[in-house]
Amino acid sequence: MLAATLILSGTMLSRFIMSLLREVTDINKEIEDSEEKDTYFAPLFDTILFVTSDSTPVIAQLLTLVFGLIRAENHRNTLQNINPNTGYLANKSDSLLSRTSVNT
Repeated sequence: MLAATLILSGTMLSRFIMSLLREVTDINKEIEDSEEKDTYFAPLFDTILFVTSDSTPVIAQLLTLVFGLIRAENHRNTLQNINPNTGYLANKSDSLLSRTSVNT
């Protein structure tokens, strides 16, 4: 949860820094000149802005969803493998070393 908070706040911070740079420095003039002269600066600036502030939160949310689904599936499989008579995980081997106590 902390990682998601840092990622989502970091993207907003990067957007703030980019907006601040556009207002404080002469980057607006450079971007306009780049668009008129068809140079690399405006597309590079827009690409950095897109990657750091638009696509990163979407990717972070999708990864959170995927890992949450994997964790839920593992938890469901663990609960299905508990032997109700002993309270231990049911393993193929019947030795005491292969059993793990599970608190439910």
